[in-house]
Amino acid sequence: MNSRWHLSNSPFAVNLSWIIAASCLLLSIAGVSWLYLQQRIEEGRALIAVEEEHHVQHQASMLQDDLRHIAYTLAYLREQIQLYGYGDSEINHVNFARNLYAFMQSNELYDQIRYIGSDGMELARVDYNRGEPVLVPTEKLQFKGDRDYFRQSMALDNNEIYISPLNQNMEHGKAELPYKSVIRFGLPIFSEKGEKVGVLILNQLADRMLNSFSEEISPTLAIPMLLNSEGYWLSHPDKKHQWGFMFGERHHDSMAVASAELWQQVIQKENGQFDFDGSMVTVATIAPFSSHTSMRNLFLSQDAAQRLWRIVSIYPKARLTEYFSPMKRRVVIVALFSMLVVIAMLLFWAGSRQKKQQLEVQLHLHARAMQESVVGIVIVDACREDYPIVYANRAFERMTGYEMAEMLGRNCRFLQEQDRNQLEVRKLAAALAKGVDCQAVVRNYRKDGGMFWNEVSISPVHDRDNHLTHFIGYHVDVSGRKISEHEREKLLEDLQQLSRQMIDLREEETSRIARALHDDVGQVLAAIQLQVGLTEQLCSKEDYTGAKQSIIRIKDMSESLSLVIRSQLRSIKPGHLEEIGLAAAVEELCRGWHEQLKLTLDIGELPENLSPKVALCLFRVVQEGLTNVIKHSGASEVEVVLKLENDVICLSCKDNGCGFDPVNVARGMGLTGMQERVRSLDGSILLDVDPGQGLCLNVCLPYTATSPETG
Repeated sequence: MNSRWHLSNSPFAVNLSWIIAASCLLLSIAGVSWLYLQQRIEEGRALIAVEEEHHVQHQASMLQDDLRHIAYTLAYLREQIQLYGYGDSEINHVNFARNLYAFMQSNELYDQIRYIGSDGMELARVDYNRGEPVLVPTEKLQFKGDRDYFRQSMALDNNEIYISPLNQNMEHGKAELPYKSVIRFGLPIFSEKGEKVGVLILNQLADRMLNSFSEEISPTLAIPMLLNSEGYWLSHPDKKHQWGFMFGERHHDSMAVASAELWQQVIQKENGQFDFDGSMVTVATIAPFSSHTSMRNLFLSQDAAQRLWRIVSIYPKARLTEYFSPMKRRVVIVALFSMLVVIAMLLFWAGSRQKKQQLEVQLHLHARAMQESVVGIVIVDACREDYPIVYANRAFERMTGYEMAEMLGRNCRFLQEQDRNQLEVRKLAAALAKGVDCQAVVRNYRKDGGMFWNEVSISPVHDRDNHLTHFIGYHVDVSGRKISEHEREKLLEDLQQLSRQMIDLREEETSRIARALHDDVGQVLAAIQLQVGLTEQLCSKEDYTGAKQSIIRIKDMSESLSLVIRSQLRSIKPGHLEEIGLAAAVEELCRGWHEQLKLTLDIGELPENLSPKVALCLFRVVQEGLTNVIKHSGASEVEVVLKLENDVICLSCKDNGCGFDPVNVARGMGLTGMQERVRSLDGSILLDVDPGQGLCLNVCLPYTATSPETG
């Protein structure tokens, strides 16, 4: 590339001052956006804080309003008891009970209203019975003198109110099912003489109050909770955490235990807000029964006056983050958009100066990429007649041997010379006529006349108006692949021929064994039979000396038969290798050929623990080599060398025969079998052949010892 293309001319680095100015501008936008976002977040948190405080105070007012009517009800019912003479007669007692029943029918706030005498026996009781009030008959009234609420109410002075903690109603020592939240109110009843004659007990249903508390929709995403003074939840979004103080196995289920640090801050704050682990916590502490002190001259007992509830509303950190996420996204988007606008303006300004240089660089790059590509590239003009070549890269020049100047203006068909009657050539011509993509493999010829297989892929090139203007062709020399395909086909043919030869060889071996059995074994057996008959005749004539000589001849013929059978068996499978070893087996094999050939045998010291597979392979190679010498070479002398050198067993069989041409002579079953045996043991086999000068067969096998497991 020309040295004038320096970094200072890059479109991304026009000059140092431009980079500094752009960076300062982008940093200014980022800083202003961050300050604006922090201001909006602070305003948002302040708004949430105000809404939370208002909502918590509203919930506190609702709870107190729900309990405000109790004082009026107690005062009213006390007046009814006094009106009916404290139930001193049967008529007054019945009339007062009916009055309670009528009151319960028009009121859904109470679960039970009872009037208990000073002796602890119920004098009148009406049950709400889940919307179906029931006046309990006199015979079913119960003794309640042992109940804690009765004893504490009886211990109060006139106009004092007993109030129980908010809990679940208990029946026979267990929480009533389904659960029923109640608060018991007790008011002692005094006669006109100032004598304590009984107690008025009201069981208020607190479920409606608690449901109203939990269902009161917060303007924010805060989580409201109601706790008693010990830190146990009276209302919680997850109801399984409520009423932990009533069940022994759940006494640990409280804010005081589960989040002791938060509970301590709630106690210290009493009313107001604070941050806890990134969450906004709003607290309101209320005395739910404080309003009773100013109603109808009734007063709270000391225990009831000190009872406190705490409303805790937690706005979790995750929800705060979620609340401000849209705002953050908007600010980030606006900031990024502003940055992009600034960058776009700066790039446009810089690009106007660099556009020409960029175009030159791109054109130069494209030209170099096409010129240096390892794939041959040709461009032809589709607007001119006969699609003349207008461009060819160096790879195509090297592939064809032609210079680009020699190809310009010519059609690519000149590369086929006289070999144009090709199906793939007609396929390419049809694609050019239709203006479509195409791929084909054709025979082309180089400038020196050498043929090569050319894989051609053509693609049409259109202008902005979608008019066909050029074709671009990609050329790859696939001669190697074609040769591989040819060799693969040749190998397949060889395998098929080898299969046929194996069948023929099996038949030939079967015939040879049959002939051997018929000729050699049959003749010996016939001679033995004749000699046995002669022995019988001699014995019948009592010529025992002649019979003894005949038996000796039978013995000799039996030994000869044994040798013939053993020889045939060894030709099939040399089992004696394991008995006598490779060296002795090769010597014995060579002695069998001594009458037909002049054999020179040189066997070095071989290991005794040689692998049976290696020994068998070497034995078969010697056997097949000697067989080929007799059948084909016409040699008179053969030299066999077998040695161990550097953990490699080397075998050499050299003859002085006629040799053969390995190119023009088809490989037979014997040579192929030897090669496969040697290669299966990671060995190598080399034929040093010179037509008319004999052949030298060299085999090398890695030394492999017999493992203890295989013996």
